[in-house]
Amino acid sequence: MVFKLSPDSDIGGTSLKGLVYASYPELKKLYGEALEGDDYKVSGQWVFEDDDGNIFTLYDYKATDFYDPELESVKQFRNNKSPTEFHVGGRTSAVNFMNWLGYELAKLRSNAVVIDEFNTHVKVGLGS
Repeated sequence: MVFKLSPDSDIGGTSLKGLVYASYPELKKLYGEALEGDDYKVSGQWVFEDDDGNIFTLYDYKATDFYDPELESVKQFRNNKSPTEFHVGGRTSAVNFMNWLGYELAKLRSNAVVIDEFNTHVKVGLGS
């Protein structure tokens, strides 16, 4: 399965399918600067499409001071190199997308962990 960035795709009807732990700098290195979010619960997102036309989103959710003034600013969040929770959305199962994303992250570090919609941990690693 091939996944590519698709910033102009309609993300309406997507919903939470799982979680990925990564840092914003890691994701930026892989996929470039995030698209704007809703400036409330989401400060940034990436949109992907697979070769079957399925749409997936990767976004921070309630992670910045857009949502809660007690949280770090968007700038601080985007500079923080510690892995944090990013949400994965889609209209269909995102297991293949999340496995692909875990592998992409594993190229940047020794391992990656993703949690799919069935709350199972899929650990992807390339060694230590």
